[in-house]
Amino acid sequence: MGIGGVEGFSIAYSNSTDRSSPQGLQNASLSGNAYIFLDTSSSTDVIKTVEFTLSSTVQGAIESKLESYPPYDFRGGSENEANPWPSSSIALGDMGTMEVNVTFLNATKTTLIANFSTTETEYSGPELKLFVSSNSDRSDSQPLEEAILSGVVYIFLDPATPDVGTVEFTFQDAGIISTESIARLTWWKRFKCQSF
Repeated sequence: MGIGGVEGFSIAYSNSTDRSSPQGLQNASLSGNAYIFLDTSSSTDVIKTVEFTLSSTVQGAIESKLESYPPYDFRGGSENEANPWPSSSIALGDMGTMEVNVTFLNATKTTLIANFSTTETEYSGPELKLFVSSNSDRSDSQPLEEAILSGVVYIFLDPATPDVGTVEFTFQDAGIISTESIARLTWWKRFKCQSF
């Protein structure tokens, strides 16, 4: 068993779908999409199968993938492109573990393990705007900032905002009320609520 890798093999990741500029996954801090794969400096002709298993300290086992042909990608892919894995699937502060079991044609096996963490992606896109409407179809909406709210309201991100990953809506001192699969972002807009 090897932490991070054994001679000729290591668990690596790239920030690019073509697996360029690979880095070791052990002790890495990932954000956004990562392309995780078995990096082989030895010949792949001796490999029968590669099994990836992702787990985390909090969630336990999360996902597994069995690959029988090179290149060996955690999320699968083609010879030229790996499929992405969204690092947001592991919560901030949680520790991820990737275990890779390699079975060789001579029936011997080796296990590689890499521990890593995730971090927030710094958002650099257009300004994000929250809106509020008293209608479920979001009609007659207005900017949430400085709005005075009463009754049942619907708070949402500007529909024109490009797809950025995950948006977390939070009321101060009231905890998370909703997490939408839409970069893990939390921001504050001031508004007032009237009793009703």
